[in-house]
Amino acid sequence: MSIAAQGLVVEQVTRDFGGLKALDQVSLEVPLGHVQALIGPNGAGKSTLINVVSGFLPAQAGRIWLQGERIEHLTAPERVRRGLVRTFQDVRGFGRLTVLENVVLGAHLHLPHGLSQPLTKPRWVREMVRRSQEEAERLLAEVGLLEDRDVPVSRLPFGKLRLLGLVRVMAARPTVVLLDEPGAGLHAQEAAPLISAIDRLRQRGVGVLLVEHHMSLVEALADRVTVLNFGQVIAVGTWDEVRQNPEVRKAYLGRGHAETG
Repeated sequence: MSIAAQGLVVEQVTRDFGGLKALDQVSLEVPLGHVQALIGPNGAGKSTLINVVSGFLPAQAGRIWLQGERIEHLTAPERVRRGLVRTFQDVRGFGRLTVLENVVLGAHLHLPHGLSQPLTKPRWVREMVRRSQEEAERLLAEVGLLEDRDVPVSRLPFGKLRLLGLVRVMAARPTVVLLDEPGAGLHAQEAAPLISAIDRLRQRGVGVLLVEHHMSLVEALADRVTVLNFGQVIAVGTWDEVRQNPEVRKAYLGRGHAETG
């Protein structure tokens, strides 16, 4: 498979902090239309990798490709404009704005600047705003949030906030998405619509890098799993393969978890 078809390719990326290697020649691939999970214990380097890939931290060595283009020299906004979009663990959004307005903001890269008063803009601009609102409503309907479209985000329960963060990503029309623990703080019932929404991204041909501690999400979604420990890749494979890996069981999953799954 070509580098372009892979979507995202990370090759031998290294990052240290004061002599401590947070990432030590880490490599992984995220093909388009696949979910690549990244798991490991706290402090393994998962968040550092997302920050480096998304451009919030520079890599000190290694290469990063997005659909065949080297991007490690690009700023975070430039990477977003090329289709590399990430979520954050903080899911509060813009609390004073409505759910619909938050989703429309997720599509801001596809709209002209300065649309705070669209009624004063030319007709073609107003048409773009109308279409973006229609698209936002369609995405909200897909995940069951349409009835909340006019609700201020500050009033949403936590589970719906998590889901809204993913809808905002979908509105940005990404090529590859980096999901930073989207299931954190959710119980099984709240996680179900999130799993469905991530699966929709995959079905649309988006590559997904899923950083997650909830193994139920990993088991339900991951086509492949990469395991980090102390900044190094210790295993790559399917969920069934990595959970039976003795090194993974020792470093992260634990014998009981690995056997019962």
